[in-house]
Amino acid sequence: MYPFSDCFSYKSFGGKSILEKETPVISLVLGGGVKWKIYGTNSLVKVKKNVVCLAFVDVGDSPRIPIEIGGYQMEDNLVEIDLEASRFSFTSSLLLHNTSCSRV
Repeated sequence: MYPFSDCFSYKSFGGKSILEKETPVISLVLGGGVKWKIYGTNSLVKVKKNVVCLAFVDVGDSPRIPIEIGGYQMEDNLVEIDLEASRFSFTSSLLLHNTSCSRV
């Protein structure tokens, strides 16, 4: 399913979708060995009723920058981008604290 390349079908489990069940945690290792853990809700995107895809897009052989973090991965994380200091800071998933960025 464009633009995603790694997709699979699933069935609901007891009324809960795969997005709500435990999914593998993806750890990105950034400069200095800092790890950013991306949880299932921010690594899978539902594209059809019973189809989910990894929410990552292949940028090709000669990317402009080594890694691009999209809005889907940043969702439910508090992210601070300090352009002056060329620094990027983030929290663990807010979902682990029973809150989210979309919670009002």
